[in-house]
Amino acid sequence: MAAPATTPEARLEAVLPTWLDARVPGSGAPWLQRLRQEAARRLRDEGLPGPKEEAWRFTPLRRLTEAVWTLTDAGEAPSLAPLFPETEATTAHLVDGRFHRVAGAELPEGVVLRSLAEVLEADPARIEGDLGSAAGEGAFDALNTALFEDGVVLDVPAGARPARPIVIVHHATGGDRIVFPRILVRLGEAAEATVVEAFFGEGRALVCATTEVLLGTDARLTHVRLQEEATEGGHEVASLTFRHGAGSRLDCRVVALGGELCRLDLKSLLVEEGAEALLEGLYYVKGTQHVDHHVVADHVAPHCSSRQRFKGIVDDEAHAVFDGVTYVRRGAQQSSGHQENRNLLLSSDAVVHTKPHLEIDADDVSASHGATVGQLEEEQLFYLLSRGIERKVAEVLLMFAFAREIIEGLPHEVLRRRLGEELLARLPDGDRLEELIP
Repeated sequence: MAAPATTPEARLEAVLPTWLDARVPGSGAPWLQRLRQEAARRLRDEGLPGPKEEAWRFTPLRRLTEAVWTLTDAGEAPSLAPLFPETEATTAHLVDGRFHRVAGAELPEGVVLRSLAEVLEADPARIEGDLGSAAGEGAFDALNTALFEDGVVLDVPAGARPARPIVIVHHATGGDRIVFPRILVRLGEAAEATVVEAFFGEGRALVCATTEVLLGTDARLTHVRLQEEATEGGHEVASLTFRHGAGSRLDCRVVALGGELCRLDLKSLLVEEGAEALLEGLYYVKGTQHVDHHVVADHVAPHCSSRQRFKGIVDDEAHAVFDGVTYVRRGAQQSSGHQENRNLLLSSDAVVHTKPHLEIDADDVSASHGATVGQLEEEQLFYLLSRGIERKVAEVLLMFAFAREIIEGLPHEVLRRRLGEELLARLPDGDRLEELIP
């Protein structure tokens, strides 16, 4: 019997499939096979990132590479309370990376929400040239490209404006599974939509997710990403990339409240003139949780604007990383790029690494960046205490006020309420402020 693989590279090699494996959708599409084979080649040549790589030095992968993950069939679909009432949204459910079902309100004519595997089997040319066009070049995007079996394709055609949110819910059922959901979202010219991606987990699993969003000319998108993986055993390494058409507008909100180790690479590619991107996020970690956000606004075309604003609350021995960069390429004149990262530490053992920075190769630019790491303000606490508010209540009130600025920017009352309740359930003594949630 052969000895089991003992190194990360050997274990990686062991899970790479043969390209004609019947499990892999689209095996008859040459363009997809080339895409997969190139991804596998990069993995074999470059391997997984190590601590000497600048982008990964604060997020060691030992928790992931020393574990044994399995590529098995999906588990049983969990029974979870829906994010929205069925009449107020259309929801696609994925279980362990595989398309499960669509529920809720009917979509407007022309809007398509389908299984990625079905599209690749029935009509792979439909997404040729788009799938893989915006995904990052990192090891985990390559791993997803090589191994994904299913996901979602969402098409909102030119001029369409669905009135209700379109929701994609990812369920990870545990069982030491590694899963590879792949999402492709395309908005046509002047289309408008609200898309919510929610990641929930039960037990030990690794979610390696890749989402690509292509925005047509003058498209408008509100995108919300909610991450509530299992606090013990839930791992996620994911990317979310937006490619902007001319005059497109993006409002992206990221909320991370769970997971043992979670890393998100969020990128906005401003490749055509007049595009705008608002990238905002909130994270709360405690215990020994680790959360890492790498955020990029890449100004390639002139007259584009971006803003990054992330806020975090870090307790116990948890770690948080924020690495934000705004690139302004040569020729991207009259660009505007601003970054802000604010962190609240609740424990002397909590750690934050924050690095907002600018890389500018143009001379007609408005740009700024800033970061803070601190504790609750004694003056603010004193003000509340002097009005008869108990200290623990005053502390959680200030924590919630710190975070609520991001929550209030969410586009739907149901989401605002859900996220407010989830945050209070996690904050120390947060249950004492439940009456604040309308």
